[in-house]
Parts: sequence; C-alpha cells; structure tokens
Amino acid sequence: MRRLPFRIPVACLALLGTGCGPLFFLEAETQETCTTERGLTFPAALPTTVSVKQTVVFPLEDIADALPDGDTEATLRLKRFELTPTQGNPDLRGIERALVSLRKPGQTGLTPLLEYRRPSTQTAPPKIAATGTESVDLAEQIREQELELVFEARGSLPAQEWKADFRACAGLQVKVDYLDWVF
Repeated sequence: MRRLPFRIPVACLALLGTGCGPLFFLEAETQETCTTERGLTFPAALPTTVSVKQTVVFPLEDIADALPDGDTEATLRLKRFELTPTQGNPDLRGIERALVSLRKPGQTGLTPLLEYRRPSTQTAPPKIAATGTESVDLAEQIREQELELVFEARGSLPAQEWKADFRACAGLQVKVDYLDWVF
C-alpha cells in the first residue's frame, strides 16, 4: 500500500513526458454571432451577365483580443445568411443559385460555406436565404481582426440597379490549452 502514492506521480510524470499534447484545455462556443452589411449596391445586369459578387466583412476582433498566446483550435460554423432587397424592387426569381464563401487572408481561393438554390416551384422570393451547419477550420485565422465573406449570385440577374442588406450569422468554437490560458 505504501508504494501506491509513489506510483501515481511517476505515472503522471510519464504521461506528461510523452509529448502527447495538452492534458487540460478550455473550450468555448458562441451560440450565434451576426453581422449585417446594409445597403450593398448591386449593379444593373446586362443580358450576358450571369453572376455578381459582393464582399462582406465578418468581425472577429472581440474574440481575437480575448485569446491567449499559444496553441488554439477554432472552427467557424456559418448557420445562415439572408439577402433582403431594400431599394430598386429587384425581381429575384431569376437567381438560381447563391453561394456564401470564406476567403482566407492571403489566399485567392474560396471555401464554400452555404448555398441557396431556387426551388423550381417558387415564385418571386422576397429575399434570398439559406441555413446550414457547414464549418471551416480557422486555426490560422482566429487571430485576425476580421474574416472576408464573399456572396455570389448566379442566374438571370435583375436588369436594374438595386440595394440589399446582407446578414450572416455564425457560431464559433474555440479550444485553447489550459496552461496557455493560465500562464
């Protein structure tokens, strides 16, 4: 019985020495953080125009400022987006597909997050919206002040200039090493 207390610290020391990574970590998740970009202007589409893009900034500064230095894992889950016309009374029934993607800093490629596809039975929709649970790893971008979301609409676009409010809502999950947090 006397050897039991000695074996526990030796076993713990062996586990710590293996380099398997942190034994203790903190995990936090935001239920939903939303950003709204008001008054995005969409140009009048020529008959040959098949797509239009707009870029929207998703702020992260409050989260990035609160994180400790050290090993951090982060996942962004875009839950929904809405594009609601506010001016110009556009006919949205020609928009067959809309996609919201993430452009990571320093990269030209896009990571698709949410997609809208117009149902064949739908008449002119009052807005374009999609929901989902697509997620993307942000381990390298979590310390950025903002993320860049790209909205792209495809199909027969409105022939007159119009304005719309774009709203995107996402959940963020962050996992940090407890020792980095404390020390």
